[in-house]
Amino acid sequence: MTRFPSLFAGSLILVAAQLATGHSALAQIPPDSLQPPPTAPVGICATPVPFGVGERMEFSVQWGVLSVGEAQVAVTGVDTVRGHPTYVLDWTLQGGVPLARVNDHYRSWMDVRSLASRRYIQEIHQLRRERLRHFELYPEERRYDFVGVEEGLDLLSDTPLDDISFVFYLRTLPLELDEELTLNRYFREHGNPVRVQVLRREEVTVPAGTFPSVVVRPIIRSRGLWDEDSEAEVHLSDDEDRRILRIRMRAPALGSLTMELDSFTPGEPLRGIC
Repeated sequence: MTRFPSLFAGSLILVAAQLATGHSALAQIPPDSLQPPPTAPVGICATPVPFGVGERMEFSVQWGVLSVGEAQVAVTGVDTVRGHPTYVLDWTLQGGVPLARVNDHYRSWMDVRSLASRRYIQEIHQLRRERLRHFELYPEERRYDFVGVEEGLDLLSDTPLDDISFVFYLRTLPLELDEELTLNRYFREHGNPVRVQVLRREEVTVPAGTFPSVVVRPIIRSRGLWDEDSEAEVHLSDDEDRRILRIRMRAPALGSLTMELDSFTPGEPLRGIC
């Protein structure tokens, strides 16, 4: 878990920094930026999970008390990667001002049965810089390709996770209080092991409402959103949905950055029999 922390945190910090230098910020999100929720396919063998096809979470991003952007997290459909049915997971972030926009899109293809990542794409648009990164993962062969850069890289696990599927995988765990999990499943070897601390249970109020939550702290062996210095906390709803309620972290010299749930549209679970 190294690239998502640095890239995603960089996006949030960039938006906040524009305010720190006197700019206003809030990019409007095109209404068709994500496709309407599709109908879940019937008959696919799938592991039970707390999310489903068509799920959509919308967030406001804040620096202190100031709004600096918006984000969406969605399960936009089911696709097939090399014969394997996969959830299509999307995470987008928009913010900024004219000539200083952030518009990042992360997409993951997560196997509906093994919950392993099979494909991961990052589209980064920050200021006037654009970057595309494409990874193809072959869990059964314990290898992955950084498309156009390097092939045949080693995976530590036959159930690897990328930056987005990792967050969805967290939602499937029981998360017992005071538990600390150690995972060696991040697809890029130098990001392992990932530690997940279960800190506490508490009621949290966000724009979408007031919910019981379980608070976890992911800790990654790299600089970025989830490093130890950021003291990042993720609030997940303490119910069967395990929706993301809040992500909060510290940014050097900028203070607290927060992503809070504005609205939640439930998805339709896959109901295939294995």
